[in-house]
Amino acid sequence: MYCAIMYLYYKDIIMKLLNLKKLIGAYNEDASSDYAIETDNVAMYMEDANDATVVLEYLNEEKITAAAEYINRLDTMVREAIVIAIKKDTSSDWVAENLGWETR
Repeated sequence: MYCAIMYLYYKDIIMKLLNLKKLIGAYNEDASSDYAIETDNVAMYMEDANDATVVLEYLNEEKITAAAEYINRLDTMVREAIVIAIKKDTSSDWVAENLGWETR
């Protein structure tokens, strides 16, 4: 019974990830901003959006280890943004146990 409840809880978390989706939207919006165009940063914001999307896809496919490994290879700023978004969607404990990052 406990395993079934944990699985349902896990599926509920993974299916939502609203803050991670908002982060992806924000990166895409930033990429199309006048500032990004004027400062030639469109590609950087698109890359950040892509990185967050890759993590989202791994999590939706229940590939937690792959998501954690991918996050570990990211630049600091985007990595921290993704980890914080996932923490907001789950919990500090979930992030620590599944992704290996301590958050507050």
